[in-house]
Amino acid sequence: MSLGHDIEHITVSRSSIHRARVKNREEIAMSLSFKPEVPLVLHWDGKLLPSLADGRSLEERVAVLVSGEDTEELLVVPVSADGTGQAVAETVLKLVRESSLEGNIIGMAFDTTAANTGMVQGACIRIERALEKPLVWLACRHHILEVVLKDVFEACMGPSSGPKIALFKRLQNRWPIVDQSRPQPLTPTALSSDEEAHRLEMLGHLKRLLDCGNHPREDYTEIILLSVAYLGGGVPASFRAPGAYHMARWMAKAIYAVKIMLFHDQLEMSRRELAGIRRVAFLLL
Repeated sequence: MSLGHDIEHITVSRSSIHRARVKNREEIAMSLSFKPEVPLVLHWDGKLLPSLADGRSLEERVAVLVSGEDTEELLVVPVSADGTGQAVAETVLKLVRESSLEGNIIGMAFDTTAANTGMVQGACIRIERALEKPLVWLACRHHILEVVLKDVFEACMGPSSGPKIALFKRLQNRWPIVDQSRPQPLTPTALSSDEEAHRLEMLGHLKRLLDCGNHPREDYTEIILLSVAYLGGGVPASFRAPGAYHMARWMAKAIYAVKIMLFHDQLEMSRRELAGIRRVAFLLL
């Protein structure tokens, strides 16, 4: 009444208002429903997160997303029973069926854990069987390239005797006293004609990548800047201190190898280590 309305013509019943709100929300939900007409790739990834119930215990949540031409939709991030292939597959399939997307799915994007890629109990094979059709497997390139870098490094340097790589640890410890104004780039005169042609080709390609400026992670920018410096294309304004090199940082071994070669004259290295790390850097480029 204070707002100038006649309450005789306004519904003030709580239940009536609730029913009207439910109806309106159903109509809005129907208008917002995801009904693509293009082929879709199914993405998922699990993460242990604090429970919403008590905030102390952990629960496995699986983010499920679909993408296609000019479309991308995060379906939901539900709780999974655990991180096994069966539980993940059941969680993903439940969302796909609830969204009526079975006919649109043509591929899967996933990380390369055994829970996903196992050929008997893995989530990928279970999803294929449930959808009754072969799907394109798009394994995470980060995980794949980590295997490539690991094998290149071990072929040149030999297997590591522990989780920490001694040469990398040595660079970390010595970095505070390294003179960053004296990097040692690759010397063209020491290269064969084929190697020099490869150096120039790679340098041009890397500089074009820098010019585009669209790099989703700092690691990508750092490896490009280091590679340009090592190939003699110019030194960056500053060098980042050596960071972690665990499996999750798939590019770490490449960053370390090139950084060590730039400052190898200031590090204590055996001839075998220097020859090995030089091969790693050159093969990666």
